[in-house]
Formats: sequence, structure tokens, C-alpha cells
Amino acid sequence: MNLNWDINRIENALYTKVKSLAIKTASNTDMPVYFGYKPSGVLDNECIVCSVPTNVNEETQTYGTCISRIAIWVKDGSTSTGKNRTRITKIHDIIFGVLPLITTAYGFDFMNEIQTQDVDNGYSITYINLYTRILS
Repeated sequence: MNLNWDINRIENALYTKVKSLAIKTASNTDMPVYFGYKPSGVLDNECIVCSVPTNVNEETQTYGTCISRIAIWVKDGSTSTGKNRTRITKIHDIIFGVLPLITTAYGFDFMNEIQTQDVDNGYSITYINLYTRILS
């Protein structure tokens, strides 16, 4: 069994790459980046979550695959404008500008994108799903 197939290791590699981008919030502070999920009770105006929401698949004895995800959470603009498109697009473009993300053990490349929202807390969320190749 390849130890690089551990979901925690994959999330850590993606987290490290995203954190190294030094993305700034609208107030010019470091963007909070989390592993796995956005912690409950955390009400940052903006944050990024790095996760592996799927299983890891063995493709051959030399590599595996999974889907990794970068979730961009941005507080909605206001009740009249809703989604804060400007901020989402700015963060999105920074991430897209560096894809694919490559480490010694993993390759993360664009697969697809989904938008949703957390209505109860007033967030718009963009999920950037990444095809992930796990090297031996």
C-alpha cells in the first residue's frame, strides 16, 4: 500500500500549496485556509477549504487517483446584491493562474467547478474540483 494514498496527506499537500499562494482577504490580511471542512462557528468573511471529498482509487500499482477540492467561501455582498462576484472571481483567478499544482507525490489539475451557497450564514461557495494523481 502506498502511504501517499492517505487522504490526510493529500489534503495537507493541497493545503500547503494553496497556503503558499499568500492570497489576501479584501481587508488585506492573510486568507484563512482550512483542512477538510470549514470549522463550525468560524465566521470569516472569506476563507478557503482544501479537502478530498471522494475515495482514493488504485489505477495501477504505480499511481492512484482521487478528486480533491478547493472551496472558496465568500460572505455575500448584501441583501440587495447577493453573491460577492468580484471577490469570488479575484480569488478564483489567483488559483486558476497557478494550476496545475504539482508536488513530489501529487498532481492537482482542474476537473470542474460548482457553485452553491450557505444561505443560513450568508456565504457563496465556489468548489474547484481537481483531478488528483497520486504518484508512488
